[in-house]
Parts: sequence; structure tokens; C-alpha cells
Amino acid sequence: MVEEATIVVLGDIGHSPRMCYHALSLADHGVNVQIVSYLNSKPPLRIAEHDKIEFVKIPPPPDFITTKVPSLLSLIFKFMWTGIVLLFTLIFYTSLWTTFILIQNPPGLPVMAVCYLVAKLKGAYFIIDWHNYTWSILDNKYSYNNKNIKKESINNENKNIKETKSCNRCILKLIKGTMWYEGFFGRRAHFNLCVSKAMKKDLMDRWNVDAEVLYDKAPSWNFKRLMSNERCKFLNDLSYKNDFKLFLDSNGKSKFIEGNDDNLVMRNDRPVLLVSSTSWTEDEDFSILLNALHIYDNDNNNLPNIICVITGKGPMKEYYLKEIEKINLKKVLFITPWLEASDYPKLLGCADIGVSLHTSTSGIDLPMKVVDMFGCKTPVLAKNFNAITELVKDGYNGYLFNNYDELKQRLTLLLTGFPTSSTGLNELHFNLLNENSLTWENNWNTLFWPIIEGISKRRFDKEVEEMGLDKESDNKKDK
Repeated sequence: MVEEATIVVLGDIGHSPRMCYHALSLADHGVNVQIVSYLNSKPPLRIAEHDKIEFVKIPPPPDFITTKVPSLLSLIFKFMWTGIVLLFTLIFYTSLWTTFILIQNPPGLPVMAVCYLVAKLKGAYFIIDWHNYTWSILDNKYSYNNKNIKKESINNENKNIKETKSCNRCILKLIKGTMWYEGFFGRRAHFNLCVSKAMKKDLMDRWNVDAEVLYDKAPSWNFKRLMSNERCKFLNDLSYKNDFKLFLDSNGKSKFIEGNDDNLVMRNDRPVLLVSSTSWTEDEDFSILLNALHIYDNDNNNLPNIICVITGKGPMKEYYLKEIEKINLKKVLFITPWLEASDYPKLLGCADIGVSLHTSTSGIDLPMKVVDMFGCKTPVLAKNFNAITELVKDGYNGYLFNNYDELKQRLTLLLTGFPTSSTGLNELHFNLLNENSLTWENNWNTLFWPIIEGISKRRFDKEVEEMGLDKESDNKKDK
């Protein structure tokens, strides 16, 4: 029986749902779990208050490393800081008897090396859960920065060309080194998990790393379609929160709900509730959605109004909010609210349609936000990329698009006649509602728990064998 496990996330645990679900599934099987991570935000109460789950906080790097030090040098200092702090925490603040250490990659620098070393020291198994690649994220980040550096060099009449070339060489070495590093430790892990079949194939082809596919699934206790009365009550209550004032019409009444408190029903002239979640970064191009809705707004066809609720935070949020103000749409309203953790799944459970702009730096991971939407039986329009067809089935649970024009066409196709006669959208909802889909619990118990039980048996057999050898040695001494 596995009694103790350690989960390591070099990030905010409140924004690491898959690792939270791992922890909860282990804890529900009676395993004592220690989660080593940053604690910037709280995970769901079901996880935060579980008596088998303990949180071990690691301090983030000091602010001056990020704000006062050049980008590439800052990255090196972060690795050094994190490596020392993580090593110290794992050795002195986590159980000596942990059965295995499960890490999330990315980020893999320096987590893979530190956790591999600690696993060796503690005689624990080392397991990697591949969500994406660290090298691809670095490549995406510094390639974008590199383009800006080149532009600045040209604007400065090529005065900085030598510095730019030197920087390019350093970045290329960093990315190549990270790629080698990930493969090196991937091959040394006792077990590897990954999120898609495309990633499983790539891990084998690239590094000869054998991984099991454990698809993300929405946990049934958190993500579900709200019943009609629940939906009415939630939308009605939400309308009177500060960030959702646009849910009210000029008379102060809900645009979605009508009736009294005892008999609330959805209005037949209500707007479409469109939900999207974005990191507001270059790899999730929000301009695609903005341009599609701009064209939709100018369409002369009798299309319904849309209230577009966008969750998430990131560096380009303020820029796009200013762009939204400039275009002054009539049929489309945008809300970028702050949501309590408990309200996010309820919002998805009320949404008419979702939009995903995720494209992946590697092209082979899958967006968790789409998994959450499907858990709430909400159809999704998703940006097309290599692995997305493993999740979004075109014409069955959503549609794929390649650019803003295709996204606008999909919206027009699905929303014409909303809400009373939107046949295309109704078919997608019907397919999702009648789909016998796996939950996280069923999927995890079928695929990953047997691996954990195998680890436990092998460790037990090893301990028995070592005890037997010790007894033989004692007997020889006695003779």
C-alpha cells in the first residue's frame, strides 16, 4: 500500500488543476500527499481542506531578480534560486519515506534535476507528468523577444548587430541545452505520463521516452451543466455583482432571466453567453476573437447579441481592453471579470458556447479550458493546431477555425435563430449532453492507480528482499 507521495509544481498550485486532481485522487485512496509549490491562490476547497493533503510552500525568487536584472541573466538567477530553495525544501520539509515524487513539466528547469536527485536520496520513484515542453516555451518566448531585438538594431542603424548575434547564440544554446536536459531526465524517470497521443509519439521519436497517455478530464464534482433552475438563479445573482453590470438592461432587469424569485425562466430574447479564457499572451492571439466579433457586429443579418465573458489575466490584457474600447461594437459586449474559484465552473455550466484561442508552443498539448467546457457540456470553437482533434471533434462537440474569418463563419452558422431555433448549436449541445464521457476519477482510477499499486508492490518486494539479505548476513556472522 502506498502511504506517502510528494507532488512538485514550480508554479501556483491554484492554477495547476491537473496536479490538484492527482493529489485529490491519491488522497481519496488513503495516500498522504505533500504538495510542494507556490501558494499564490487557493485550490478548490475540496482539495485545500482534505485531511490527507498537506501544502509545503516554496518562496518565489525575489522581485529584484525579475525587475532589475536583464532577461537572460534573470532566467539564470531564477534557476539558481529555485534549485537551492527546492532542494532544501524537499530534503528537510517533506517526508523521508515518500513512495514517489511526481512532477509537472513544464517547468522542468531545475525541477527535473533536483527531484531526480532527491528521489535517489530517498529511495523514491521519480515520475514526470508531461503537459508540454520547457524547451518549446523558452523557444517561443525568446524567439518573440529576439524579433524585437532585431527591429531595435535596424532602427539604431545596426549599431547593436554584434550584441544581437551574441544574444542569439546564447539563446540557441539555452534552448538546445534544455531540449537535451528534458530528454536526459525523461529517460531516467521510472514512469512518464503525458496529455495526448501526439505527445506520446513525439516523446518516443524525439528522446526514446515511453509515456502513458492520461487525458485531462473534468472532475464530476466541480464541472457539470447546471439545471435550468440553477442556471437561472446563478445568472440572476451574477447580474448584481459589480463586474457583471452589463448583464442588466437599461431598466435594471436581467438580460437573461425573467419572472419572480419563485419562478425564474430564461428570456426568449436573451443574448448569447459566450465564454473564453485567455492568458493574454502572444501564443493566444486574442485579436482573432476580437476581429471575428467585429465582423459579426457589422453583419446585416438578423444575428443575436452576444455578451462575451473573458476570464484570465496576463501581460497584454490592458492593450486589448483599449482595442475593444476603440471599435465600439453594438451587438457585442465584453466583460473581463474577477471570478471566485467556485463561480468559474458555474459560469461554464451556463454558457451557450465557448471559444479557445490556445495553440500550444509545442503543438502537441491540449487546452485544459476546453476540457472544463466539455465537462460543463458547453460546445467549443477552438483554434486549430496539431493535437486539438484529439479533443475537439469538428461538427460533433464543436468546430475548429484557422483565422478570424472562419471563426466568424462558425459563429454565424451556430447562432442564427438563437435561442429558439439555433439548430446547429442545439445539435452540439445534444451530442455533449448524451455523450457517455469519462470523468477524471474514472479515467485516473483506470489508467494511473494501477501504476501506483505496481510501484507499491515493487517497493514492498524490494524491502522484503533486503530484509532477507540482512538476515542471511546476520546468520553468517553468528556462525
